[in-house]
Amino acid sequence: LTRYVEKYENKRLPWTEAYKLLGPLLPVLHAIHQQKIIHRDISPDNIMIRSDSNEAVLLDFGISRAIEEVGKTSTKTGTAILRSGYAPIEQYSRSGQQDGRLDEYAFCATLYYALTGVTPPDATDFIAYGETLTPPSKLGSDIPPRQEAALLKGMSLRCDDRYPDMLQLEQALAGVEKKRKPIRAAAVGAACAALVLVAG
Repeated sequence: LTRYVEKYENKRLPWTEAYKLLGPLLPVLHAIHQQKIIHRDISPDNIMIRSDSNEAVLLDFGISRAIEEVGKTSTKTGTAILRSGYAPIEQYSRSGQQDGRLDEYAFCATLYYALTGVTPPDATDFIAYGETLTPPSKLGSDIPPRQEAALLKGMSLRCDDRYPDMLQLEQALAGVEKKRKPIRAAAVGAACAALVLVAG
C-alpha cells in the first residue's frame, strides 16, 4: 500500500479512491472476527495492491491469534509485533483486553495513512506526551465530515470508545445504515481456513 500511495500527487489518496480500495477488507475482517480470530498486524506494509485488479489483499497472518488465546501470549519480540502508529494501546500490554477492536484501530490508522500520507502517532505518545491526532481534513484530505468522525472513532484510545465490530465501522464509513447481505460462505470459509492454518 505504501508504494501505491506514494504514486499519487501529494502522496495521499482521495477519499473515494481510498475507501474503494480498502473498504472491501472490512467484511472479510468481520467474518474472521466472527471466527474468534484477530490479525494483530494490519498496516500499510501488510496490504498488497494487485496490479491487475487494484484489489487490496491483507498479508502476513503470522501473528494472528484466536481471541481467547491472545491474553496468554507475551508481547516480547518474536511473539507480537508492535507497529508504531498502527498498534493500539491495549496491544502494548500483556493484560490488555484484545479483541476485534484491535484490528479496527489498525485498519483505521492504515486508512488514515492512505488519506494523508502521514503515519499516525504511536499510541503510547497520546498518554506519555499528550500527543493529539490531527484530523485528516486538517492535513489536506477530502474525506467527508461524517466519515472523518467515523474514522477518528475507530482510532479512539480506549477500545470501548470504538465501534463494537467491523460491520458497524463499515456502515459508518460508508455513511449508510443497512443490513449486510450474506457474504459468500465459500470465500469466507477459505479465508478463515487459511488464517487458522497460519495462526496455528
